[in-house]
Amino acid sequence: MAQIATMCYNNKIENAAKSGGGRMAEFGTRQLNGFIAEYPTSEKLRNDKDITVAVLRKMPLYAEYVGEELKKDADVALAAVRSDGRALRFFDASIRSDKTVAVAAVENFYKSYAFVSGKARTSAEVLIAVAKSGGDAIELLPKEALDSVKLCLIAIERNPKAVKYFSERVRGTERVAKAALSKDRTTVSLLGQDAFSSDEVFSLAVRMSAGDIAPRVLGNDTPVGIFYAMEARGMTFNLASQNVNLFTLDREKLKVVLKCARGAIPRKNELFRKYIELDDKEIISMMIDSGACSPSMLADGAAYASKNRKIRVLPVLLNASHNNRKRTPVNAERISLIKSLKRGSALGVERFLEHKEEYAEDKEIVFLAVIADGRILPRLKDSKYYGCEELTDLCLENYVVKNSDDPILKNLSDVKLTKKQARLACTKDGRNYFWLPEEYKTEREVVAAAVRTEKEIYDTLSEELKSDPEVYGMYRR
Repeated sequence: MAQIATMCYNNKIENAAKSGGGRMAEFGTRQLNGFIAEYPTSEKLRNDKDITVAVLRKMPLYAEYVGEELKKDADVALAAVRSDGRALRFFDASIRSDKTVAVAAVENFYKSYAFVSGKARTSAEVLIAVAKSGGDAIELLPKEALDSVKLCLIAIERNPKAVKYFSERVRGTERVAKAALSKDRTTVSLLGQDAFSSDEVFSLAVRMSAGDIAPRVLGNDTPVGIFYAMEARGMTFNLASQNVNLFTLDREKLKVVLKCARGAIPRKNELFRKYIELDDKEIISMMIDSGACSPSMLADGAAYASKNRKIRVLPVLLNASHNNRKRTPVNAERISLIKSLKRGSALGVERFLEHKEEYAEDKEIVFLAVIADGRILPRLKDSKYYGCEELTDLCLENYVVKNSDDPILKNLSDVKLTKKQARLACTKDGRNYFWLPEEYKTEREVVAAAVRTEKEIYDTLSEELKSDPEVYGMYRR
């Protein structure tokens, strides 16, 4: 083999002489195979530029064997890295800091950026080449580069999820958030908190349905920025329709979720005990203020906190228990009222209305009263449960229509209705149609429900709604 290499080398010299030596020599397949076979052990071959370039084009990782002087040659380096960017690691630092060589290496294999050195590491061309990859090599970029909106937008063009590698500031900008979400809505969990202050970004990130958060949109991985944006907009969501597990939610999110969520809290007792155990005064106070804690929970919690020396939450629990005892009616009276309301007794409803100030914070009694007679809901405006979706649902499901009374929605104009509630109200009493929010007066399902129970509404409709098969069908029934 040594003889073959020598013969090949001599032929190379002859070919170079014939060509005038002004360009890289070209070798036949047999010649090149001979060079490749002997290259790792032949000092003469490893120091010959023409042969080295030809070998590296075929075997780029043979750069490991290149002579020391040729490891400082850009032409040699380019021959290797254009075939395999990983070969960059074998070259001299002067070459690894060469912008042209670095770009070629990164374009071939983006993780080659790890071997780039010197000024090339911060060269715009090299940074852009890495960003264009959209891959995890972006993590290797300098901190300043990861704070570049321009580079982030370039990365997103290739891979929207690459947004996760950039700084909180960049991930929180409107341009970046819109670019990522328009390509992949699942990137919502990767965006910065400030992004959701933009109405456009919020609408891209959060699906809505009938003016409310659509079911199963929110979960434990939902960015806390979305919950803060909801709080800032005065929005709430039905806890039962989402995938938010308060028991496993991290504390920062739990704080804002407790402000935005409505409806019953699953595993409420466990959650309460968990934060008593953690001696977390703020969370316990928030749960108490939300009305989620029953008198027995407060009493049991205070006893547990006292026994286990939870000194931060104990005063809060004792104070809440004391205040609750002051405003909660005598237990026997309360039990009697509950029994009466459960029977749907009109007298029970009257008793409740006479003493509603005493029971305004008693969720069980307020809800039972509305179940017994939904018509009383407009008279509960001093209750903190007034306007909550669950209570409004119960009202519309249980009130008895009396034509001698005003339509119930006339007196609930300050309650934000869902589409489901609007339809239910019109199903019970078509007259409610005239007191609907404007957004529901053109909803086909709602209009059809109203026309079914109040034919006169049909004459007030637009021609488009009149010609709708479902609406017209209800009118002809």
